[in-house]
Amino acid sequence: MSRFFHAESQGDGRYCINLPGAQWRFSAERGIWGWLWIDAQTLRCADEPVLAQTLLMQLKPVLSMSDATVAEHMQDLYATLLGDLQLLKARRGLSASDLIDLDADRLQCLLSGHPKFAF
Repeated sequence: MSRFFHAESQGDGRYCINLPGAQWRFSAERGIWGWLWIDAQTLRCADEPVLAQTLLMQLKPVLSMSDATVAEHMQDLYATLLGDLQLLKARRGLSASDLIDLDADRLQCLLSGHPKFAF
């Protein structure tokens, strides 16, 4: 997707993505693979907090996505968000010591990782 748009550094860990008719602003840190780890609390479009599907709908014409493709991505997006919420609930109240004492299968069920929404 970097062929279509990219995050421009504004300095001090702040970034901007310009799309036709929309500008996204956020704070982020670069991870070890060069990806941006966005601080969700800072994500704004038109100085408003955003819904999960806002960017996807704005990317539809930029990426020439069909309605069916957008619907599939929205389904994946919301499945990812639901999975993240379920993980947060399952890990609530567990200490590092509790996690160390878990068997491998139970521990794997509580770790973050794939699958995640990506297109």
